[in-house]
Amino acid sequence: MSSQEVFRDNIKEGRGSYFVEYQPADARQSFVTLELVFPKDNVSKAEISRFMKVELEHWLRRYPVPVMVMAFDATESLIHLSDESGKSHLKGYIHPKTHSIVREWGILRESELPVEQTNADYLGGIYQDVPYRIKDDVQKEAIRKARLTNRTIKIIVILMRNNQLKH
Repeated sequence: MSSQEVFRDNIKEGRGSYFVEYQPADARQSFVTLELVFPKDNVSKAEISRFMKVELEHWLRRYPVPVMVMAFDATESLIHLSDESGKSHLKGYIHPKTHSIVREWGILRESELPVEQTNADYLGGIYQDVPYRIKDDVQKEAIRKARLTNRTIKIIVILMRNNQLKH
């Protein structure tokens, strides 16, 4: 799996007052994005901050891959927990030497990532239970669907022309 580009499926879970969408690291990006969606406005910023910390730790224990956590409201707008730029994002990873969770507010940058937690072989081992698609298969399926759509359009055009000739 390491020699080919892999696209992993998102994991979606409900938590009662909010929903979680986990986008695993793959060919698209070398870290996880974890989105918490709060459909109702009755949750305080302090509670949202606490939920973000809980989710970060939960997902790092489940899949030890660098994570950036964000919270959104029902309109899919970022919930700003601070007036400081970037301080509404929580980032974290497992420290390679101490194996403890490193957690910090701010936007996750590629240069901060532990390299050993982002290579394809490592991710393949960590995400064994997450469904995925190989880039070549995705491209072949897209081509197949495009050809099918093209044939369907041609058949419709032929039928329309035949129908016009009858009238």
